[in-house]
Amino acid sequence: VHRTLKDHTTLFTLFFSKLMLAFLARDFDAALDFAQKGLGVIDGAPATPMQGPFHYYHSLALLQALRNSPEKHSRRRALRRVRSNQRKLKRWAKFAPQNQMHKWHLVEAERCALAGKDAEAVRHYKQSASLARSNEYLHEEAIASELFGRYYLSRGEARIARIYIEEAMYYYRKWGAGAKIAAMESEFSYLSPRSKQEDATRS
Repeated sequence: VHRTLKDHTTLFTLFFSKLMLAFLARDFDAALDFAQKGLGVIDGAPATPMQGPFHYYHSLALLQALRNSPEKHSRRRALRRVRSNQRKLKRWAKFAPQNQMHKWHLVEAERCALAGKDAEAVRHYKQSASLARSNEYLHEEAIASELFGRYYLSRGEARIARIYIEEAMYYYRKWGAGAKIAAMESEFSYLSPRSKQEDATRS
């Protein structure tokens, strides 16, 4: 019905919601598919609060896809889109930094991490989490902590990674994201102190 009536506002809301959920579930192919569909109807949401988050999740999905399955995506095209999204976020952050600046920093952190700019990546991860906390964006502080933890895991620094993964799970739990918590508990069970104690007992 909405497609027939060209109700782009409702369609954009739908695709944005699915993009966000797919990103949180780490299904980046689905997230990018919904982002592409959202771009097709984004003219229906020219001044809605969803514009900033849409570009934020789109960029994060692109960067995670490049890190996890680079053979499936055009790096040049993806990074061009990320740069375009970042310009929008930075422009909007001039008028509402409390809503947009932590988003911009997290995308920059992921972009720098992908480029091997570790010192810059760490600075942006920390700034994103700090600003999200200050402005009470609970779930986006959780996302920043999760991605920071995954960054340290990619560098083989499991002890530091565990701090941020546990922090992310704490904030996801406060946000009420039960499915996300279950997925992370399963994925990161090997990082828990209990599992290490059990391994030590067995040995």
